[in-house]
Amino acid sequence: MGRSRLLAAFAVAAVPVYFLTAWIGLQSVDQPHRVDPGQTFTATVEALVYLDGGPVPLDMPPASDLVTLRLGVLAPTDWAVDAMRWKAGGATGVLQPAPDETDVYQVYYAAPPGYAWRAFRGGDRAAAGGETLRFGVDLKAGAAVGLHKVVYMTWNQPPYMGEKPGGTPPPSSAPSAAPSTDVYPWPYPNPSVIETTVAVGDVGPAPQVVAFEPADGAADVARTTDVRITFDRDMDLASLRDGGVRLFGGPVWYREDRPAWHTGTPLDPDFVPPPWGPSPVPMQVFYNSATKTAVIDPLEPLLGHTVYTVLVTDQAKATDGVPVDQVRTASFLTEPGPEPPFFSDVPPDHRFRVAIETLYRAGIVGGFPDGTFRPDDSVTRAQMSKMLVLLLGIHTPEPDPVPPFTDLPPRSGDPALDYISEATRAGITEGFDDGTFRPDDTVTRIQLTRMIVRASQAWLSAPGPGYSAGFADVAPADQSFVDWAFYNDLVDGKAPGRFDPWSTATRGHAGRILYGVWQRMNGGVPVPANEPTGIAGMVTLGPLSPVEIPGVPNSRPYEATIVIKTEDGAYEVARVRSGPDGSFKAALDPGIYLVEPQPGTNRLPYAPPQVVKVEDGAYTRISIAYDTGIR
Repeated sequence: MGRSRLLAAFAVAAVPVYFLTAWIGLQSVDQPHRVDPGQTFTATVEALVYLDGGPVPLDMPPASDLVTLRLGVLAPTDWAVDAMRWKAGGATGVLQPAPDETDVYQVYYAAPPGYAWRAFRGGDRAAAGGETLRFGVDLKAGAAVGLHKVVYMTWNQPPYMGEKPGGTPPPSSAPSAAPSTDVYPWPYPNPSVIETTVAVGDVGPAPQVVAFEPADGAADVARTTDVRITFDRDMDLASLRDGGVRLFGGPVWYREDRPAWHTGTPLDPDFVPPPWGPSPVPMQVFYNSATKTAVIDPLEPLLGHTVYTVLVTDQAKATDGVPVDQVRTASFLTEPGPEPPFFSDVPPDHRFRVAIETLYRAGIVGGFPDGTFRPDDSVTRAQMSKMLVLLLGIHTPEPDPVPPFTDLPPRSGDPALDYISEATRAGITEGFDDGTFRPDDTVTRIQLTRMIVRASQAWLSAPGPGYSAGFADVAPADQSFVDWAFYNDLVDGKAPGRFDPWSTATRGHAGRILYGVWQRMNGGVPVPANEPTGIAGMVTLGPLSPVEIPGVPNSRPYEATIVIKTEDGAYEVARVRSGPDGSFKAALDPGIYLVEPQPGTNRLPYAPPQVVKVEDGAYTRISIAYDTGIR
């Protein structure tokens, strides 16, 4: 039976049984470490004969004490394997080419690109356990200068063409077809393999990684960073792009001690990824031969606060073909990325995002049930009344409010009635001459400006005498409202000299103006809790003298601006100013905040930031000590 037909028969299911099996195990290879291009050299492969038991499918030839003399050589395709001899005891012989067996070698060890198996076979020989067997192989190197792999293999039984657990059904064709990835070569023993390398021409040592940038263990790395790897030798760019350097996001890679009978993978077989990931990062690879630096350019910004690992695998080769001698890695942590937007229609680059999200955190504005804010929708009179009442912190829930307007029926259950009543009593909003409020009417730009200035004038800076915002289309009765708002950077014009007072104001514009007022209110954030909560404390400045004098104070109260942010420092929540006596107070919801005292000019005086926890129903007291720098 021909070899291909024999192997085709192994595709059927079979039950393994144990027999006494003779087999050959390769021990060592003696060959030159370096040869010239085109040079013919001899490799001596030493092996031992074993007698051992192992599982054999019932439909395979019966086991015996005979061993088949065979050897395969994996070498570059432009190399020649000219002759194959064997010697055991006092006997010698020649192995003949066996091209019909090359597929068996390919099943056990797939040839990488540019390489091919050459199969040789001799006759059967009576096995004597412990007998030494030597193969003599004549090889002729190709013209390519570099370090090349040469692999030697022998096997006793062909691979059983069965199905791997969870794999695809066994192939129905002979192994002369493309080998299946689900071939299960379980017959005992496994093939015996030795991997070697031969340097052709003048090649250098294995290249080494000199430095990683970012360095291993680096933190807060910019999400737009490029990864740089500097080598001590000039590298081949094609090898770097073809798996020589890789970038992964997620858990770091680790080493695991487990045997591997060959290194037929681009990574060291003992260097494995965690079982839960990581994910490869799409990237480009560039190379600067002047600095011997490879640059990994991710095709999109890296994720925030994520571990990334860059790997240099044994596919990375110097220009003379010598690969790196070991896998090298460096892991780094990126900086926190931007938080996802609160509202689906307010993306990170929206011009009003900071204002809208800050006011949302403060409980002054809200969104819609579908997760949108609708910044381009018109803002209504009822919506503005609620926002201004919450901004001032004057809301007191009333079960049955009675608004003083004919179009707002009392006890209707509409929560907007309570806010409208409070805004009217505070003088923020007004009704119309016919006794109506018209809550669903849209607010114009001038109406919005009037409301804002009435509500926040106590926190705004007064324009100087004769000041004018310079808008010709604003009526004299409204000029002072626009002047106050423009002077305090709450509003802008539509064009030079044009305010466009009667165009409709949007929810986004309202958020922008409310945010400007909120920043000037010294932390007057409305607190929805029943009990007051926040941060209060004292600010001091010192030392006032480089020498401590008993009985003489070396510090004093200090007026300073204190910025209060969310715990991660991403968003400003409140801004307060301590008084001449150094005291300050900021109303805040319960939670954890980052308190950042603002430094003086030239960074002095300076006070370090603090993380403060605000408990429900109480003010957390802290002390802030500014350092003058006097020593």
